[in-house]
Amino acid sequence: METTITGKTLLARLRFIEQRLGAGGTRRVVGRLPAADQKLLGGIILPVGRYPLVLNARLDGAIAEALDPGNPKRVYRLLGRSSAEVNFDQFHATLIARNDPHVIMSRIGAMRRLYYEDGEFGYERVGPTHAHIFVRNMLTVTTPDCESTAGFYEVAIARSGGRDVLVLHRCRLDGARDCTFDCSWRL
Repeated sequence: METTITGKTLLARLRFIEQRLGAGGTRRVVGRLPAADQKLLGGIILPVGRYPLVLNARLDGAIAEALDPGNPKRVYRLLGRSSAEVNFDQFHATLIARNDPHVIMSRIGAMRRLYYEDGEFGYERVGPTHAHIFVRNMLTVTTPDCESTAGFYEVAIARSGGRDVLVLHRCRLDGARDCTFDCSWRL
């Protein structure tokens, strides 16, 4: 079994490409992917459907290659921020408390369950403007997913009144026991 995500993530990525590169750019980016991925992304994507996380990673990689091949992690963060803006506007606005980023950060585990079926997620309040998030036991871990998650957290904190937001990520792919996100901000 592999980690899956919901179609909302893929749809947000496709919208991101079209907004920045237009329909022709979207075709070029998707055209870099294997034929099976192209077929799936060219069909009907259900927002609540389940899709392989590695498909999303391949799409993110193709987007990064098109936008900034020298700095893919920057693009992955940008993808996460863009996805967060869309999803907070459409689905998660009620989860935010004004001027208290800890409220949304404490709800990250429940929110992640809307997107991922596996893994364990935890939140720890480290201080008034500092939180620690961990993700463990994910069957599949990808750099694009981890970095876009950090971008998602940046937006969640900012929408809750945090300024000068910093999210530092340590990844299992780099030898860490868990994927962790140390989040800090000013109010």
